Order: sequence, then structure tokens, then C-alpha cells
Amino acid sequence: ANTIAGVAVGGLPDGIVDADTLASNSVETAKIATEAVVAGKIGNGGIIQVVSAAKTDAWSQTTSSTTVYDVTGLSVSITPNSSSNKILILATVNFFGDSTGSAILLRRGTSSEIFIGDGSSNRGRATSHVYTGNDAYTTAAPIMYLDSPATTSATTYKISIQEVDGGGNPIYINQPGSTNDVANRVRTPSFITALEVVA
Repeated sequence: ANTIAGVAVGGLPDGIVDADTLASNSVETAKIATEAVVAGKIGNGGIIQVVSAAKTDAWSQTTSSTTVYDVTGLSVSITPNSSSNKILILATVNFFGDSTGSAILLRRGTSSEIFIGDGSSNRGRATSHVYTGNDAYTTAAPIMYLDSPATTSATTYKISIQEVDGGGNPIYINQPGSTNDVANRVRTPSFITALEVVA
């Protein structure tokens, strides 16, 4: 009689794999119920989805009051597989601002700033507050944040800029403030990446 681990298994009912099948390291399709196997289990912390956007062109915006402006090309949309999963955001923004009010914001959806400093009286709030000073340079502002969107709907993450003091000064992405046509006015890239992390 056929045996598995020393136990006789002759005459197994339908749906149970016999020893001969196991010995050949294969499982007949007929022995697997429809939809019985859906996916291998991925443990907590596993990355199951990645979306990314890179921006290599130069962009600038002359700000108005404290209006928030989305940076064209620095956004991604991701649809979580589970509402309990996390979204890890990685970004580097090459930036020039000629005012101490120039700020970078990480936002979810249309208007939610999700990684900014706590409010404190009249002080501004931002993800990164960059003042380059010398208009021949850009400054790289790195961002890393683990978000909990608690949804399985498509979710957009984006980089925005704001003049937090309302100074009305220009803010530049991927280029310095000086636009002289010389080799040391270097153009640089920026990116944003969203990774779904199993929780």
C-alpha cells in the first residue's frame, strides 16, 4: 500500500494527493480546488508594490501669498492591497529658494500635509525648509516617511512648495536661481517613490 510518513494511505478520497504524486514532486490540477491557492504569504515588512516618478526638467513658480503649489511631475498614485498596510515615501527634491520663507511639503491627496512640524504660534510648518542662499546652487532635500493611509483606494502622494511668509518670491526645482547659460549652473533631477509595506 502507498504510505506517507509510514502511514498507509491506500484508497485516499478525492482531493487528497496520493503518495505517488508526492513522490514525483508534482500536484495534479484536478487535486486543487478552484481558488484554493491564491498567493504566497508575505511577512510583515515585505514590499509588495513600488511606484516612482522622476523629474529631470527644470520648474519654477513665483509664489503668491501663502498659496501651496504642486510641483509638476513629482507625484505618484498607489492603490494599497490592504487598509492595514503602510506606504513608505522616499523622495529627493533639488531645490532653490531665494527667500527664508521657501518651504517643501509632502502631501497626500489634494490638500493633506502629512509630514510637517508641529504648530507653534505664528511659526510656519513644512516638511523641509530650505534656503540655498547662493543662486548658483541647488540644495537636495531628502524625505523619508512611513504613512498609514488606512485605505484600499488609489492614493496620490506629491511634492508641493509654499512661500510660508508670503514674500512672493520664486522657488525653483532642479535648477539654481541663476539661469546664466554656463556649465556651473547645473541642472539636477528629483524623484518621489511610494512602496507598499505589509503590516
